[in-house]
Amino acid sequence: MNVSSIEKEDGINPPKQLDAGALFVLKSKGSWVHCGYHLTTSIVAPALLSLPFALALLGWVPGVLFLTLGAMVTFYSCILLSMVLEHYAQLGQRQLHFRDVATDTLGPRWGRYFVGPLQLGLCFGAVVAGTSKNAPIKDYSVNGSREHHVFDAFNGISIIITIYATAVLPEIQATIAPPVKGKMFKGLCMCYAIIVATYFSVAVSGYWAFGNQAKGTVLANFIVDKNKALLPIWFLLMTNVFTLLQVSAVNLVYLQPTNVVFEQKFADPKMGQFSIRNVVPRLVSRSLAVVLATLVAAMLPFFGDMMALFGAFGFIPLNLILPMIFYNVAFKPSKRSPIFWANTLIRHSFLVGGSCGGGCVGSWLHCGYHLTTSIVAPALLSLPFALGLLGWVAGVIFLTLGAMVTFYSYNLLSIVLEHYAQLGLRQLRFRDMARDSLGPRWGRYFVGPLQFGICFGAVIGGTLLAGQSLKFIYLLSSPNGTMQLYHFVFISGALMLVLAQMPSFHSLRHINLVSLVLCLAYSACTVSASIHVGTSKNAPVKDYSVIGSRENRVFGAFNGISIIATTYACGIIPEIQATIAPPVKGKMFKGLCVCYAIVVTTYFSVAVSGYWAFGNQAMGTILANFMVDENKALLPTWFLLMTNVFALLQVSAVTLVYLQPTNEVFEQKFADAKMGQFAVRNVVPRLVSRSISVVIATVLAAMLPFFGDIMALFGAFGFIPLDFILPMIFYNVTFKPSKRSLIFWVNTLIAVFSSVLAVVGAVASVRQIVLDAKTYRLFANI
Repeated sequence: MNVSSIEKEDGINPPKQLDAGALFVLKSKGSWVHCGYHLTTSIVAPALLSLPFALALLGWVPGVLFLTLGAMVTFYSCILLSMVLEHYAQLGQRQLHFRDVATDTLGPRWGRYFVGPLQLGLCFGAVVAGTSKNAPIKDYSVNGSREHHVFDAFNGISIIITIYATAVLPEIQATIAPPVKGKMFKGLCMCYAIIVATYFSVAVSGYWAFGNQAKGTVLANFIVDKNKALLPIWFLLMTNVFTLLQVSAVNLVYLQPTNVVFEQKFADPKMGQFSIRNVVPRLVSRSLAVVLATLVAAMLPFFGDMMALFGAFGFIPLNLILPMIFYNVAFKPSKRSPIFWANTLIRHSFLVGGSCGGGCVGSWLHCGYHLTTSIVAPALLSLPFALGLLGWVAGVIFLTLGAMVTFYSYNLLSIVLEHYAQLGLRQLRFRDMARDSLGPRWGRYFVGPLQFGICFGAVIGGTLLAGQSLKFIYLLSSPNGTMQLYHFVFISGALMLVLAQMPSFHSLRHINLVSLVLCLAYSACTVSASIHVGTSKNAPVKDYSVIGSRENRVFGAFNGISIIATTYACGIIPEIQATIAPPVKGKMFKGLCVCYAIVVTTYFSVAVSGYWAFGNQAMGTILANFMVDENKALLPTWFLLMTNVFALLQVSAVTLVYLQPTNEVFEQKFADAKMGQFAVRNVVPRLVSRSISVVIATVLAAMLPFFGDIMALFGAFGFIPLDFILPMIFYNVTFKPSKRSLIFWVNTLIAVFSSVLAVVGAVASVRQIVLDAKTYRLFANI
């Protein structure tokens, strides 16, 4: 039997030769009734018995609301996907796999490297995974503390969404005999009639009977203990037998996409489906798949928890995001039409999820906002501690020198950038400057990786600092709370996951304006709090001497200088100047003036007032000095809460700014400059790459709560070269000032002194890491 005869027999008439998976597994002979059977089995599974538990996590009103929304949105989503499949079938290009839809709509890489592996993982994971007199007391309140209410609510919503999900709709539609138009809709109506009848009846009756005591599967509620049941044994046996048989059918349905993959690889479409050549590979491959799934299920009885994670990253994209994208790409509805905005709204609701700063259209004022957010961060609250390591005279001197040298350094960078812009060679990245000034290898192998490392490190540090602020707020409101630091780090990471999708640097201008106000707010709170504590009757004893042995004082002094230098550091001046609309001449200087007005106001006031109030007892962050212990504060709780909320919000903006260079690297690799910024071809890679980078940063922040020590080392090797050494070299190489001129020797002196500071600061950082190594522990609650 040849390919053409098989195609004719199966009613498939595609424009290209089919693989064995499509020929043997997805036979197009079914009717809409058969389609309804397949859909019902792929969606309605024993997992629906957990719906009463989901309602117990949400309560009556939200539970029924999300149960209804789940039915409506998934039904709508399935219809859209069916319409896309019918559209391509009418064009003579019938799509038989989910990955085919992605390939034809978004491009071959999306089908091969994203949708295909995602669907295979989900399907294989799916294979692995009262009216009586004894009625329990009904309590419909939501149990747990406030934070448990929030997490449980999202857990309940996730359960409902996952239970409505199917990852094999294109494969099911592929079984329908042509013409396919309208048949899938009938099958979906049949399926959703069963869904509404079963889901709502089980969810409502189970929650009504057991209230917030409903267990993960409602069948468990019918057993009081091992020896006592609330129902006759024969009834429970019958119910569980029905469940067992149906879950076997569900497993069989979700085995089909894995079977397709194996058939495609090992079968020969030129031979008959039941020839020895195809039967033996099919027998071996399918048996191996089932054996492997069985072993994984036996080894990992907690696989359901892992499957919930796969569901979040798999079922939701396949069922609630990609169908909306496929429809908008395939049919291109008007942006004024309700269906376009409905699809866009649904797609973005479930996403929790050009190098030229959005077209180089910013003003000098926007530049000032960006600069302020990139420099003025909650790290300035460590300046009283730096003064404690240096003393009054040395501390104020280096604080002043830091402001003068960095303002001078950033102006030099700006002048070099303006020079190249006037020559028609506008540089948009730090590595572009290094390439044009020092050679291509400097940009590619030194400056580029160095900047990427410190920016990504700043993202990790910002996420950790946000988590620490959240924990501080939590302990102020719940002193006996049991949540750990890594819980709060993950919460702050979830916030960044949303904010990271801001399309460009220029789009952050309004956020950075708010950030500017916030840094003034928490600095003002800190200064007023320090003055209040310093003048109160409970004022600590003020000792301004530098304590410790001679060795510790020396290393402490260099540590204090490194803290000050790192606090003034930016590392992304060229990227910020790249957001300014041409002509750029003079605009960066105005932006720097705006920024340094804020810098001088906040840095000096916080450093001086904090050190004056607490002397050499100033801690790593001055906010810690306002707490005597976890249960006693030197200030009203509301004031500390307000200050920490300001710091938390501002550090989120800072983290967002330092994400931009890493975003730009990914955009350069995966985006298509010929397409629009908001084209699906660019939006989807941006969404995926930015989400992955935020997830990695969040996991590292949670694992390494001592990251501040490591970041100090990165600062010595990263911020100091980028902000204190390279600007001097770039200026001298570009303009070649006379070796007798003052500017040449000032630049050289700053570069040499900064190089020494970088080396000594790195040594001091390594020493501090060694001293703290005994207390290091992954996911520590510090």
